[in-house]
Amino acid sequence: MAADELIHVTRWHNGEKTYSPFSDGEMARRRDAMQARMDEAGRGCDVEAFRYAIAACSKANEPDAAAQLIDTLSRCGIVAPVRSHNQVISAWARCGKWEAAVKQLESTPTDIRTVVTYNAALSALSACSRAGRWREATAL
Repeated sequence: MAADELIHVTRWHNGEKTYSPFSDGEMARRRDAMQARMDEAGRGCDVEAFRYAIAACSKANEPDAAAQLIDTLSRCGIVAPVRSHNQVISAWARCGKWEAAVKQLESTPTDIRTVVTYNAALSALSACSRAGRWREATAL
């Protein structure tokens, strides 16, 4: 994947571009190819590349893949940027997976959490409430 193509894909997923000729399936294929190339090059824990990949997965409503990328960074001994955690929490909330969003919030180090982090968590709790699980939401 050429650098300008990678930049296009990541900017589109970050909301910096409003149009992309690529389908969600193609974006997933490109994300996987990017990860494979990083592994081959020994750049498995390049924070900036991971940040863009996490944003792309989150925007594509693939929070599981984004959370796995955060876990990969953790295994490398790197704390993912708070923005990445926020994006994953928001993606879980958009998908109606409030339990996973709360789990992601709990795994976000308290010293990097921001107001945005808690707003993303509130979106997850709202999804919990919409699912008729308001008792669980108030317990959290």
